[in-house]
Amino acid sequence: MSEFMRNTDAFTWQMEHEPGLRSTVVTIFKLDRSPDWDDLVSRFDRIQASMPMFRTTTASASAKDFRRAASSC
Repeated sequence: MSEFMRNTDAFTWQMEHEPGLRSTVVTIFKLDRSPDWDDLVSRFDRIQASMPMFRTTTASASAKDFRRAASSC
């Protein structure tokens, strides 16, 4: 199945090619104990199952794909 990004996602994706505009995201969790690995994996599996966007992979599009997307708007 072929879907196109939302305009905001496409803008952000293109912006990442410019080193000065890249957004760096860092997340740090301070835990009081080591998490149960199986529970952690299970929770992430449930999250991605409920939100299909987390299972997608972004691929660069050709000019032909851009023209096709523009003509469908």
